[in-house]
Amino acid sequence: MWLIGKSGLRIKKQLLPFLKITPVLILVFAVFNCAGQAVNPDPGASDKIAELDQKVKTLETVQAEEALRMENRLKIVEDRTTFSDSISFEMQNELENLMTRIELLEKNTAKISQGYLRSGETNLPALTDEEYRTKYISALASYQNGEYAVAEKAFHELIQINPLHDLADNSQYWIGEIYYARKNYRQALEEFQKVMDFKDSNKADHALFKIGLCYLNIGDTKQAKATFLTHITKYPNSELYSRSKSYLDQN
Repeated sequence: MWLIGKSGLRIKKQLLPFLKITPVLILVFAVFNCAGQAVNPDPGASDKIAELDQKVKTLETVQAEEALRMENRLKIVEDRTTFSDSISFEMQNELENLMTRIELLEKNTAKISQGYLRSGETNLPALTDEEYRTKYISALASYQNGEYAVAEKAFHELIQINPLHDLADNSQYWIGEIYYARKNYRQALEEFQKVMDFKDSNKADHALFKIGLCYLNIGDTKQAKATFLTHITKYPNSELYSRSKSYLDQN
């Protein structure tokens, strides 16, 4: 180091102030560089922030839609539960009505059967529908021919064999007509009243009219009048309406 010489020593002395200033310049440069980075952030960071913000908004939208779907599903379940309860209630009412109708039908059947089961008629053979109708037509022919005993026996048998057949009430009606033809009005009255025990009988209209006539023939005008009034009220479209009205006007 001593080999530099005087000239070299002078150069060193001249450069010394610059060497002392250099660290300060480096430091100042670094500070300004950092400040520049703070003032001018990385453009890519802004894009990432925007992208994250968009994802958050998308998730919020999806979450809101899912919440709405769940609310709708819950409402559907509640509606179905309410509908199911309503249907169950209606079915219960229908079942109760059906049981009531069955009970009433059983009572009517028992009442009808008890009225017509007679000794010697307990072992009658069952009939097909065709056989039942054939026997009914034969019994009706016997009645029209004045063979009342034969007709009455056949009609009784038909009722006993199947009191629920749609011709059973017709058979009962003609038994009433047989007694009416015999002028046994009290027995005819009883037989016609039995027709009313049959549910939805197609002979109820005529039977009620004949009940009124039976009362007239036994001298019970008051009951006859009440019966004819019931008849025209209950059956305003009956072919016998005018006759009932006529008897009412006469009495």
